Amino acid sequence: MHTQPTSLPSEYLDLLDQFSQYLLLQRERDPSTAASYCHDAKTFLRYRLVMEDVNLPNLITPEIFPGFVVYLRKRNLNNSTIKRRLIGTMRFWKFLYKQRLITHPPVSLDDMDIIVKKIRNPTEPLSMANFSTLRKEALNGLLHIY
Repeated sequence: MHTQPTSLPSEYLDLLDQFSQYLLLQRERDPSTAASYCHDAKTFLRYRLVMEDVNLPNLITPEIFPGFVVYLRKRNLNNSTIKRRLIGTMRFWKFLYKQRLITHPPVSLDDMDIIVKKIRNPTEPLSMANFSTLRKEALNGLLHIY
């Protein structure tokens, strides 16, 4: 597994700041969404910067991206977190390409044969007996309030 650098070089911190401003002002994203996407991009940058021969034009490529997916899976993140991190990183990739900072255009997860399956909620539906008990408790609670 890759070791994480403790901090990013200033040029990449500046890129993250530009990305944040782009999300907030141009794309009109909610501040929490922009912060999440920037966190996802920062996670990717930390992953990527431990590799040799990293230069900005080749920072994100269709050949590199699947390794990032493997990295996220090895961190034992749940699938919904992995998918969200990939979405934020893909948005960063699009931003860098639109700014003409990287040479490789974004490629869809599907085109890279990356699948993150949605895991259904394992919660089981209430049985009629449990529903009846819950209903009685709720009604008794309401009677005490009113």
